[in-house]
Amino acid sequence: MTTNKTLYFEGAGWSGADISKATVGNCRIRTAFHLDDGTPVYLEIIACEVAKSSPAAWRHLKYAGFVDDFHIIGDDGAAHYRNNRFIPFEYNHAGILALVNSLGCSFDAIEVLPDLGGYRVHATGGGYNYGDEFQLDRDLIAAREAVDAYLLEQERRRTGRKYPAYSLWVDDADPAILHFDSHDGIKYDICVAVPKAMEALPGLNKTTAIPNCFYGWCDGWQQVYRIYRISDHYAAENDLMYLDRVETSAGGFALPGSDIYRKGGR
Repeated sequence: MTTNKTLYFEGAGWSGADISKATVGNCRIRTAFHLDDGTPVYLEIIACEVAKSSPAAWRHLKYAGFVDDFHIIGDDGAAHYRNNRFIPFEYNHAGILALVNSLGCSFDAIEVLPDLGGYRVHATGGGYNYGDEFQLDRDLIAAREAVDAYLLEQERRRTGRKYPAYSLWVDDADPAILHFDSHDGIKYDICVAVPKAMEALPGLNKTTAIPNCFYGWCDGWQQVYRIYRISDHYAAENDLMYLDRVETSAGGFALPGSDIYRKGGR
């Protein structure tokens, strides 16, 4: 059985740029990896669309890629620079793969990961994470992107803004965990799968509840299946106090922090 040897890149620019959609998914990419002789290196590439005003030497290209930074990673963690610039090349999967392999590698493919792909080349606290050692999990990526879509709609409702400001990123140590920061004081963790450490499971309440995510429950975990809200009329008819409800793998109940039904609207 043969296994394709893939080098993963972090998308470090704007994934929404037109050039990103037309090429490899981002207009600025970076990674760290090992040459075939074991030498660890860092590579960062930027790109632009070729226009009539571009230099004549580029005009055979549709999208021009440039090596913005390439250096050997020293054993002491220092950067030892080598051949920082290359001539422009076609910025697509084939062009990037050819460039990488020309450095002394034998990869079968390259892949630029999406914003929530889980790979960041610069490790927290210093050093590098290596794109040729990264373990890709497409199910986790899909789960993270579903959370992002849900949060975007929630933040739009909460703030009244079409483009609300918030950050969402993957934990460095555990790919099951996301960190959310609304930039106006709301911060919490989200588990899209059962984390490595059970104590990392967040508590379930109205603010943190997200469909299909995982939360602490007794000595274990529960997964949220459905979040819903009952009407004042239904609450009055059924003698219920809490309007915000949830169905989980542990059962159905009122969400902590729920709005309360008050007879007469008081």
